[in-house]
Amino acid sequence: LYLPMMVLGYVFAVPFFAVLTAAALGFHWFPPEVGGAWITFAAIFLAIFVAVSAGFELYFRLSGKKYDGLLGQYRKKREQSSQ
Repeated sequence: LYLPMMVLGYVFAVPFFAVLTAAALGFHWFPPEVGGAWITFAAIFLAIFVAVSAGFELYFRLSGKKYDGLLGQYRKKREQSSQ
């Protein structure tokens, strides 16, 4: 789980954070000279990104188990019908 989250971080989070930071600067969401605002912005971004990534990971693991079970039932049924 650790390595895929690191890959997600580099592939998705870094470019997305760069785009959001550019938008924050361009649309003046908060003053650029207020360091606390930027730290809060980064912390909130990181928290939301981790929560959403963990949610997707959990959903796809559960879905995978469900479909593996259904595939096993299908194969068993198919094997029984071919005998």
